[in-house]
Amino acid sequence: MWEKLNKIMQERDLNGSQLSKMAGVNRSFFSDLKTGKVKYLSWPNMCKIADALEVSLDEFRQQKKSLAESLATKASDEI
Repeated sequence: MWEKLNKIMQERDLNGSQLSKMAGVNRSFFSDLKTGKVKYLSWPNMCKIADALEVSLDEFRQQKKSLAESLATKASDEI
């Protein structure tokens, strides 16, 4: 989750402190997310951050491998 959020923050030249003020989210939340203490965004925080960044909530969705990609990876691992 941090990677996606960090990418958007870098694209907009924002740091955690700036985004916390924009979104109304505690600043320590971003540190906890970065260090892995927090792994996922809560729904309220996700909405606040998406609104502050003016992005769709879809930006925070986990991308899953397609079935074909998963099977190809498994097949190559067995060879």
